[in-house]
Amino acid sequence: MGKNKPETYKKYWAKWYPKNKARVRKSNKAWRQSNKDLFDVYRKKWAEKNPYFTHYSAARGRCLRGKYKDKGIKFLLTGAEVKEAYIRDKAHLLKKASIDRIDSSGNYTPENIRFIELDENRLQGARAPKRRVIR
Repeated sequence: MGKNKPETYKKYWAKWYPKNKARVRKSNKAWRQSNKDLFDVYRKKWAEKNPYFTHYSAARGRCLRGKYKDKGIKFLLTGAEVKEAYIRDKAHLLKKASIDRIDSSGNYTPENIRFIELDENRLQGARAPKRRVIR
């Protein structure tokens, strides 16, 4: 590859990776499976340092697939914005933090999210129980 300049490396990677993508993914998967315990330790340490990320990925997933996608609700947040809201709302002090849209018909935007207790969030979304009609 010659000199070790970042630009040269990026160009090399841009050409090499698309051709070898499947092989790299297979290799990574094999490593994760053979080093499952080590991988779990890394993942847990990372999750402890970034507790907001689970909320970020779950909310993003709801918007990319499922009923939120069908309703047209968009995820317009970055990880940094979710982290900022996590700190702003002191979610680390909550027993079980949950991301909540203030306006339930609105998109996920920095102005429309907050972190509240999971139980409180569940109560907000709870509907009156359906009654069975006896004939």
